[in-house]
Amino acid sequence: MEERSLSTLLPRLVLPLVTLLALAGCDAAAPPAPEKSTPVRVAQSTRGPATPPIAATGTVASRDEMRLSFKLGGVVRRIAVDEGDEVRQGQRLAEIELAEVGAQVEQARQLAAKARRDLERGERLHADQVISLEQLQDLRTQASVAEAALQSAQFNLGFSTIVAPRDGVVLRRMVEEREQVAPGAPVLVLGARDSGHVVRLGLADREVVQLKLGDPAEVRMDAYPGKAFSARVSEISRAADERSRLFPVEVLLESAPPSLASGLVAK
Repeated sequence: MEERSLSTLLPRLVLPLVTLLALAGCDAAAPPAPEKSTPVRVAQSTRGPATPPIAATGTVASRDEMRLSFKLGGVVRRIAVDEGDEVRQGQRLAEIELAEVGAQVEQARQLAAKARRDLERGERLHADQVISLEQLQDLRTQASVAEAALQSAQFNLGFSTIVAPRDGVVLRRMVEEREQVAPGAPVLVLGARDSGHVVRLGLADREVVQLKLGDPAEVRMDAYPGKAFSARVSEISRAADERSRLFPVEVLLESAPPSLASGLVAK
């Protein structure tokens, strides 16, 4: 009875064991799963800037543009130059009518002379003890005030004529002869010859933050097809224009032609 039970249980015990060994053998013989690959992109290395160049459009202008005006208002007597004329330093460019200014100078001259005579007489009277020291000091003050008024009138007379402060070219003529001009109103716009030319343009905020002074630039103009002019960044504004919200930037041309005109479109 015991031998029969043993013979019945033995196959039941051996069969699972054989199955486990077979599975273990299969796992040991199976090859390892391949690793997942990472895709890559191959590109040829080149020499150049780390960031792409900035492209913008602007206008050519003289680096130093001077707005010349009369200190006093009045009627324009004569304008001796036209737009595009080349001028030399010290050359007389425009004059205002001098009748009113000359009258003011003459009046101030007469008052100053009278004040000096009064002071001389006061000095003698004070020496003779006829007037007090306080009266003499008042005469001295009046003479000083009259002399200052004469100097002011003579100064205004000197600015009744516009003289070229530097060699340059007349860019704009704002008024004509016999016109009435206000004090300080621009009469002529002069571009200095010795300061060179710049390209003035506006850049967005994401572009202006990439620039620094001295950065190289290349300028092309439709007026000079096929030519590229070397330049460099010479001025970067840190405040945006209130209307366009662009930041003004100036690029100084280093190899500009002598006949370059202000107002040309440049890229």
